[in-house]
Amino acid sequence: MTMNMIWPGRVSTPANPPGELPPGDPNAFYPAQYVADVVLRYLYQPPGGPRGTVIDPGRS
Repeated sequence: MTMNMIWPGRVSTPANPPGELPPGDPNAFYPAQYVADVVLRYLYQPPGGPRGTVIDPGRS
């Protein structure tokens, strides 16, 4: 089985407004439209495009 995953990180929404992050935190808040654009760009890849598994050890 082939699996692809998009891990968007922090998404700024009305229910999840950006907050103050600790200094040096690499996980910024991204606008929802930016994340949607990334997902759409990924979904429109041709057959044989990116394939594989993304694993986030911090969340496993």
